[in-house]
Amino acid sequence: MASAGDGRAAADDETALEPLCLSIQSHVVHGYVGNRCAVLALQLHGIEADCVNSVQLSNHTGYGHFKGQVLSGEDLDSLTGGLRTNGLLAAYTHVLTGYIGSESFLRRVVGVVDEIRDCHRAAGRPDVSWVCDPVLGDDGRCYVPESLVSVYRSEVVRRATTLTPNQFEAELLSGVSIRDLSGACEALAALHDMGCPTVVMTSSDLPEAGEGKMLLVASCPWEAVEGDSRLWPEGEFGLGDSACFAVRIPRLEGAFTGTGDLTSSLLLALGERQGRGKLASACLLAVRALQAVCRVTAEFAASPAGQARARAAEEVAASSGAPGAKAPPPELRLVQARKHITDPPQCDGVSWHAVVSGAVCPAVSFDGRD
Repeated sequence: MASAGDGRAAADDETALEPLCLSIQSHVVHGYVGNRCAVLALQLHGIEADCVNSVQLSNHTGYGHFKGQVLSGEDLDSLTGGLRTNGLLAAYTHVLTGYIGSESFLRRVVGVVDEIRDCHRAAGRPDVSWVCDPVLGDDGRCYVPESLVSVYRSEVVRRATTLTPNQFEAELLSGVSIRDLSGACEALAALHDMGCPTVVMTSSDLPEAGEGKMLLVASCPWEAVEGDSRLWPEGEFGLGDSACFAVRIPRLEGAFTGTGDLTSSLLLALGERQGRGKLASACLLAVRALQAVCRVTAEFAASPAGQARARAAEEVAASSGAPGAKAPPPELRLVQARKHITDPPQCDGVSWHAVVSGAVCPAVSFDGRD
């Protein structure tokens, strides 16, 4: 997955650093989205994380009301200036980004990543991995200013080590309409052509998924999966411009927030833990961990305590008088599911498939830790 982690694991180098991630995304006081998801997942996997909150809200926007602050580009400059003065920017081995709401802030994030990478080049260290979740929208709706799309296209995609869009975001960035797996592969190839070596489309609604399921579709250099080469049909590994594979994911009843944020952080953490050439394993384990977290969350939502909490939320929403106010979906039960985050269990219905010539191959049975 990440070249920075690969280089440190392979080298007995005095210049190597312990993994340290700078996570730049949203924050909520209550609940689990953005940095509240990402930092916990990273730390549970033994990766220390520092966070910059692009926005700081009382709760996520799925509630009837929310309050908070938006960090400006100048605020980011101030924070990174303090890190720079104390020599701390040079310590980051990974950057993880999620929701960013303004063009000026995104451009400053690009500058911060460039500066960190310059520090590593000057010290002769491996390059810094940037896992970028381009949070732009979902279900056909863009919920950030359209100007951000062009910045992602022109400045971010070519700098990111790993891009983790959903289907709608992959379409926006690539300019390719995705209606089936062939279209997904075309979109991911377009993002490679724009400069990003690894793209993981974390969720998609494609006919090849089958009824009641969706697909994670990933495309990457062959060396990113060389440790999982046995998973491809005989004679197919190393063919084509990129390695491509998919993970089938059962759709669970109910709505969940923060799943994209959790997925990106898990891909970073598991990519680091699995080591060089094991992106396929990391993706499978990330999906299993996410499924387990969502199932623990759904079980709580169906319990008497969860139903009582939902009724209270519905009453608050009904009495608020706010147009369109509604009860939010249950918050992810990350703490309660922490053992599943660190040790993803087998999950019924989750299956890994090589993708060859735009077609899904039969499922491959493996643990992800083999």
